[in-house]
Amino acid sequence: MYYNVLFPIISGVILALMAFASVQRVNHPRYFPFAMIPLILAMEQFCTALVALAVDNPEYDYLKGFFTLFLLIISQIIWPVWIPYAIQRMETVWAIRRLLLFFVYLGVIVSLFTTWDYIFYEVAVTLEGDEMRFIQNGDSFFQAYGVYFWMSVTLLPAFISYTKRMWIVGLTLAIAYAVMRYLNPYDFVFFSPIVALVLGGSIYFVLLEIHESKPVWHG
Repeated sequence: MYYNVLFPIISGVILALMAFASVQRVNHPRYFPFAMIPLILAMEQFCTALVALAVDNPEYDYLKGFFTLFLLIISQIIWPVWIPYAIQRMETVWAIRRLLLFFVYLGVIVSLFTTWDYIFYEVAVTLEGDEMRFIQNGDSFFQAYGVYFWMSVTLLPAFISYTKRMWIVGLTLAIAYAVMRYLNPYDFVFFSPIVALVLGGSIYFVLLEIHESKPVWHG
């Protein structure tokens, strides 16, 4: 279980440093939500490590339910709203900005449905060898249909946006989602340490060009 505890902690620390560096680069409040994405990923990684610690040590079992719930909130409730909102805030082309706002509203709808879903369906934490898995029990909306809406509202805005290099974030997300659904089709969606680091790096890579962007307010 050291693998499950150590790697997310290392990933979380690096992502927290990425978040600090990203925030230091922003020169306008509209970039701030995007720069905070590595911090969200860091919190997810720390929660994963704490759940793994609780699973491996029965004396910390009381932590398992709390941090599993917090991890689910980050993944299913915050993520589908924050990602399209952060990309929409950065957009400088007026027409695309309005289109991306539609995805923000869709993200809110997905978040409301997944909130309903996790209220009525328990998330079980299981061990398969050295791998820890989170399985949402029951024939729930999120596992049956909502996960595809979840992926769409967080993935498509990155390809629609005119922000420089944003397509790289979209490509990283697309690969991450494809791998997660192939390897763990019954898990609720969360990022492995390596995937989280690559995604955090793509966020910072976009911000490296952000100071050159100038608003183009047209329809």
